[in-house]
Amino acid sequence: MMLNYKEQEHTTGHQLIELIDVLERLGVSYHFETEIKNILENHYKNIIKMDKSLKGEKDLHATSLEFRLLRQHGFNLSTEVFDGFLDEMGNFKKLLSADIQGVLSLYEASFLTMENESILEKAREFSIEILKDHVREKKENDEMLMLIKHALEVPLHWRMQIWEALWFIKAYETAPNMIPSLLQFAKLDFNMLQATYQEELKDASRWDINAIHDLPHYMKECFLTLFNLVNELAFDFLKEEGCHMWAELCKAYLSEAKWYYNGYKPSLQEYIDNAWISVSTNVVLVHAYFLIQHPMRKEDLDGIEEHPRLFRYSGTIFRLADDLGTSKEESYAENCKVLREEVRMMLYKEEDTVHQLELIDVLERLGVSYHFETEINNILENHYKNIIKMDKLKGSEKDLYATSLEFRLLRQHGYNLSTDVFDRFVDEMGNFKKKLSVDIEGVLSLYEASFLSMDEDESILEKAREFSIEILKEYVRKKKENDFMSVLINHALELPLHWRMPRWEALWFIKAYETTPNVIPSLLQFAKLDFNMVQAIHLEELKQTSRYKPSVEEYLENAWMSISAPVMLLHSYFLIPDPITKHDLDLLEEYPNLLRLSSMVFRLADDLGTSKREKEIGDVPKAIECYMNEHKGCEEEEACEHVRSLISKTWKKMNEEAINSGFSQNFKDMCVNLARTAVWCYHSGDGYSDQDPESNSNILSSILMDSISIH
Repeated sequence: MMLNYKEQEHTTGHQLIELIDVLERLGVSYHFETEIKNILENHYKNIIKMDKSLKGEKDLHATSLEFRLLRQHGFNLSTEVFDGFLDEMGNFKKLLSADIQGVLSLYEASFLTMENESILEKAREFSIEILKDHVREKKENDEMLMLIKHALEVPLHWRMQIWEALWFIKAYETAPNMIPSLLQFAKLDFNMLQATYQEELKDASRWDINAIHDLPHYMKECFLTLFNLVNELAFDFLKEEGCHMWAELCKAYLSEAKWYYNGYKPSLQEYIDNAWISVSTNVVLVHAYFLIQHPMRKEDLDGIEEHPRLFRYSGTIFRLADDLGTSKEESYAENCKVLREEVRMMLYKEEDTVHQLELIDVLERLGVSYHFETEINNILENHYKNIIKMDKLKGSEKDLYATSLEFRLLRQHGYNLSTDVFDRFVDEMGNFKKKLSVDIEGVLSLYEASFLSMDEDESILEKAREFSIEILKEYVRKKKENDFMSVLINHALELPLHWRMPRWEALWFIKAYETTPNVIPSLLQFAKLDFNMVQAIHLEELKQTSRYKPSVEEYLENAWMSISAPVMLLHSYFLIPDPITKHDLDLLEEYPNLLRLSSMVFRLADDLGTSKREKEIGDVPKAIECYMNEHKGCEEEEACEHVRSLISKTWKKMNEEAINSGFSQNFKDMCVNLARTAVWCYHSGDGYSDQDPESNSNILSSILMDSISIH
């Protein structure tokens, strides 16, 4: 193997760095931790000793790759290594855009940024723009294009490692410089790990507390003695050391419950301060530490209770990624905007006056006329003015349907149109002419208009109602098939349109309008989208009036604990195979920042991925709702973008904490990996309550069930 010391003599430093990157992406680097650590340590020492004038000799790819790997492994390499790639204005040189491999490496390296490292922010912006242009312009689907698309979806530093390994094993098969023996080793190792996971899953799934009843008496005594002893030890430790991680988690849950039942809306900061705990990353990371860290270090143990910043940053990213979610259909709002303009043009372009009135009537019955109030008012005002100016002869040209529809719409909109418009439809006795009974559409329109009567002196409208009811009932009795006109008549006779609740009428008419012979598809689509949007607003208003929403700050202060990450991390710590150190235990006692940050990522990732679904079912407010509540008028996408930025900021803090904290490398990796898992799991929703239920089931199936073909 090239990592062997004898082989290193014939291998360049850059080739070793490339090999380490491939080993990590293939998921087999854990076999060579000592060798990798020694190689990177030597690289770091050489860089520190190197004359500043010589630091620019490496190309962009080599510099970026080296920077990323060193920072990932806890070496705080300065961003000055990128100074040679900047112009006089402090921006990355444009000529670098031709080096696509280098730009991709720069992009991946930029996610190892800490706070106040503006050069890496510029690196990210510069590289994203170049990579997106490359994807747009590239026609053939080459290996580099595949790597770029994969990186732009989620950066490598944020990815769940075992899922990345599965993807990269398949990608590595087609790489031009693929090492067959390494590929074979990676496949075998993945399948062996998968078999181990399957065995553990079997053991866990068949565990049953009731099985104790089937044990012989002597085994029951042994089990209960051991069980009680462990619990007594745990209680004594809690009483003596005051480690309250589970209590903190419950407290975070209770804070969220209090917000929910009091209708309190936290600020974003308040939300985050709680959310990184409630996302449970502290629990996960600490438990992971005890699973893999042997021996345990005193420095690690001393800091657990302090919520190390690395914990917090990992939890914050987990929470923000959860809150955000990335798998979204095109928004209702965007569709509505396009369709609304299309309908607006219909109103302007329609020259036939009767068709204009029919369109207005349909818009009102579909419940979308409020979007076009100005246009409708202008049209009806012109109609009214024309009627006033019109002589009787010209006014008599409209049939019963058009006259009745115009009368109803004008009166509904406040125009006191005289009932004289109906005079030409009555006989010498003052009754409506019998021949009108064949015009069923006109009679139905007259029926609806009759309910706009204002006082007892408008007897013609009373006669209109009596006349139309008789004709319509007779039509329904004689009609055998249930045609569209019969549906409209039965609906009208049940309750006239003028007396109906508009919102309920809109729901009914949307369904009825689908079956009408002259349906306008775009208008129907617009009405459906608008109804759903208004419904969502009503639901949100109902929730807002019925519960307290905390500020984001208040929410996160509790939520990072309620997500259970601290509990998971603490338990994981005690399960790691390496020795547990007193240093780690001392650090863990105070909920170190590393634990808190990891929990915060967990919480925010959780909120981001599930917020939409949980809001629909009336769950407690999440980071997105808290932010929108703090910033009135804020759109949901803006709030989601803010949560994404919080995840990114928390990652910066966690990157720094992972380098500077006193924890063992194993525990640092656990915190970072928990955040990665959250970002990836909630990338397409949680696979349970929201968005894409197939997504996470596919991940689990690929990791646990589907072995990689060796041949």
